[in-house]
Amino acid sequence: RSFVQLPEWQYSMTQRARPVRPPGRTAGRVGNQVAGPMDLGPDDTSCPPDYLGLTLDAFKRVVQRLPEDAVEQAYKIAYADGPPAPDDTRLVGVEQPNGYVNQILFRAQELGMSVCERMRRDGEPGVGRATVFVSWFLGQTLDDVLSGLEGFLERNKLDPATTYFWICDYSFDLLAIAKGDPTKELPDRVREIGHTVLLLDPWHAPAPLKRIWCIWEVFAT
Repeated sequence: RSFVQLPEWQYSMTQRARPVRPPGRTAGRVGNQVAGPMDLGPDDTSCPPDYLGLTLDAFKRVVQRLPEDAVEQAYKIAYADGPPAPDDTRLVGVEQPNGYVNQILFRAQELGMSVCERMRRDGEPGVGRATVFVSWFLGQTLDDVLSGLEGFLERNKLDPATTYFWICDYSFDLLAIAKGDPTKELPDRVREIGHTVLLLDPWHAPAPLKRIWCIWEVFAT
């Protein structure tokens, strides 16, 4: 996977942007002043839904629940009224589920809450206050994202059981953001989580750096 092939570049970018606090701790803020670190552990049941994340194992479980024909189902939903426009490449030539497939299927379910919030409500393990914000391009396959995050955990010697990844497909209420402007709250969310990992793929022309949303996330970081 390209994330693992170029770990020094990938991880140094996340660490040079700002002094890195250990994932799982973030600074409280009083006005424009940074207060002392406060423990925002995964057992904090008062964690706002928009700040929930998943462990790698929980992420894998959600991906494994996708139907075998997930791409085909997403295609039928997205283009029920006609073929894709020439500039719509979300699902063109896609053979494995990517972020677009995820979002199309989750929106169709009309959950009324984020995937993380539903999992917490149902008492599923692996849901807690996010410790790492994940910036990625929705065209990347979910398998590649999983592989990149596995490499991130291994190289940084992080505990997979206590590292919670904020991933837009699962941490956002996708129906709600379609009606509002999530960019207004994004900088605060990135700052409070306190650590960003940027998944660069392909290594020779990273797609996230060509997407305005990902660039906004990097700017917020």
